[in-house]
Amino acid sequence: MPQPVVTEDRDAQDANEQHHPDDRGDDLPGHTGPGLSPGAVTGLVDRLERAGYVERARDPADRRRVVIVPTGTRRPDLSGIFADLAAAMNAVTARYDECEARVIHDYVVNTIAVLRDQTRRLTNR
Repeated sequence: MPQPVVTEDRDAQDANEQHHPDDRGDDLPGHTGPGLSPGAVTGLVDRLERAGYVERARDPADRRRVVIVPTGTRRPDLSGIFADLAAAMNAVTARYDECEARVIHDYVVNTIAVLRDQTRRLTNR
C-alpha cells in the first residue's frame, strides 16, 4: 500500500517553491532544514512523486545528477482543513466594531514591523 503524502511533505514542497522559485531541486537536502538525512529526503521525494506532485529528471548540464521538478498538475485541496479555524476566527473578529478592528490592525502591522527590524538587527550582528 503506498504511503500517503503527509502535511510535512507538502510543507517541504511549498517552502522550497516559496523560497527557491527558480531552484531546480539540485540540493534538496540542503533546503529542507537540519536533521533530514539523504534517506529521509529520498523517502519524502518518493511519496511526492507517487502522489503526482513532483518528478525526477536528469540534469541536462550533468547527466549524473537527478533534479526534482514540480509537475504543476496537482495542488492539494486544503480548504477543508482550515474550516474550523476560519469559523473560530470569524467568531473572534465579529466581537469588534470597525474602529476597534482598525486599532487591532494597526497594532499587529506595527508589531510585525518591529519584530522584522529586530530580527534583521540580530541577524546582522
